[in-house]
Amino acid sequence: MDLGNGDVLWVGKGRPEADFAKFFEESGLERLRGVKAVAMDMNASCNKLVKRHMPRADRWYLSYPSKGESRTCP
Repeated sequence: MDLGNGDVLWVGKGRPEADFAKFFEESGLERLRGVKAVAMDMNASCNKLVKRHMPRADRWYLSYPSKGESRTCP
């Protein structure tokens, strides 16, 4: 999501690296150069691609409760 205007940047299906790679292929290098931060889950494939294509972007990792675990927001 582009926090500046609220636009969704990309939606994909699947979790393997090839699925995440589609975002980078479809976005283009010029667009990716302007990304300042990326929020993602701990998927190793996604993290690897972000490091490769957007090395200057800050990375924020999302945490999801495990099955049977609950969390509350402060």
